[in-house]
Amino acid sequence: DTQKTPPVGVVIKATVLDASFLDIMVRHMIDQSKYPFAEKVIVVDRPHAFTGKYRTRPRSSNDEFERVLEKLLKDGVIDKVKTVDSALAVRKEIIGRYFPVDTDRVPTHAISGGPIYATLFALESMQSDYVLQMDADVLFYTSASSWVSQALQCMNEDPQLWLMMTHPGPPAGPIGESLGRQNSKCANWDAKLSIWRFHHATSRYFLCDRRKLHHRLGFV
Repeated sequence: DTQKTPPVGVVIKATVLDASFLDIMVRHMIDQSKYPFAEKVIVVDRPHAFTGKYRTRPRSSNDEFERVLEKLLKDGVIDKVKTVDSALAVRKEIIGRYFPVDTDRVPTHAISGGPIYATLFALESMQSDYVLQMDADVLFYTSASSWVSQALQCMNEDPQLWLMMTHPGPPAGPIGESLGRQNSKCANWDAKLSIWRFHHATSRYFLCDRRKLHHRLGFV
C-alpha cells in the first residue's frame, strides 16, 4: 500500500550519448515502475570528455539533447532537470558523505568510464531519502503490480537490505529459478521475501534509502 510507504523520488542519469533514445526510455522506465513518485528528476552529467568504453560511442548534438529534455519537462514526464555540480568543494562533500575514509581517492568516473560521482550526486539531489536511481537505457518488463512497492515492503520487513532491484528485460522465469547459472552462484534465494539476496550490486539501477549508504562505503 503506497499510502503507508515513505515518499520516493526517481532520478535518471543522462548524458548527450543518450539523446537519441532518451525520450522513449525515460517514459518507459517511469511507466514500468508503476509508482506515484514524489519527485521525478533527470540529472545530466556533462563531462569534459568521455572515457573508457564511452569514448567511441556515437552521440547526438547538444541541441538535440536539450530539445529532448525540454519535451520531457513540457509533457510532465519529469519535474526538473539538474546538472551535476563539478565544483571541487561540492564533489568532496558529496563523495565524503559516502566514502568517509577514502574521499580523496574516489574518482569521478570508473576506469570503464562509468559515473561514480554523478550517481552519488543524483542520490543527494533528491528531496526524499528513498530514491530509485537509474541509468537512461534500462528496459523493464513488469506485471500489473509495482516492483517498487514490493521492494519497499521487503525493505520494511528486513532493515538489512540496502539496495533493491528487479529483473530487467523480459519475464525472468519461474519464481526462485529466475537467475542464470553465473548469477545463481552469487546469490541465495529467500523464499520468505521471495527475493534473491546478493552481496554485490550494479549502480545501473537500484532503489535505496540513501541514509543506509552514508559513511558506509569503502574504496576498492
